[in-house]
Amino acid sequence: MQVEKAAIDGERKAVEADLGPVRYLSQLVGASDERVRRWFILAVALLLDPAAVVLLLAATARRTFVAVHCNEKPKCRTRRESLMCVSDG
Repeated sequence: MQVEKAAIDGERKAVEADLGPVRYLSQLVGASDERVRRWFILAVALLLDPAAVVLLLAATARRTFVAVHCNEKPKCRTRRESLMCVSDG
């Protein structure tokens, strides 16, 4: 019995530790825990998804630049082009 109680208490403390920042924010804002969680998820989705898309576009543009400028010409003309050619291998 005591072993089971200790295991349950350990799980409860772990959950409380995970929810600590949410509870702090909810008290700071004056809203419920659920409402703060929903706004946090919305903020993360709105901020990080566009950043991921921009990073993908930048990587694609760089790969296209390297393919066009480094593979067709034996030497790159500018310092920037030569750095990009060398860094891609």
